[in-house]
Amino acid sequence: MDYRIDYYSDTVQAQILALPDTLAARYIVLTRRMVALSQNIGECRPASADFLVVFSG
Repeated sequence: MDYRIDYYSDTVQAQILALPDTLAARYIVLTRRMVALSQNIGECRPASADFLVVFSG
């Protein structure tokens, strides 16, 4: 089942897209995992706990 990540504002989404390349790459990898597996992405779980607020299935 694929999940979806909703951003609560266009400003937040624009700021994420403006991240430096190395941070943007990490963000893309983590969000792809979240979309595929839900917010529970294994060992990264403590770092992803706050994403629960913007995560919807």
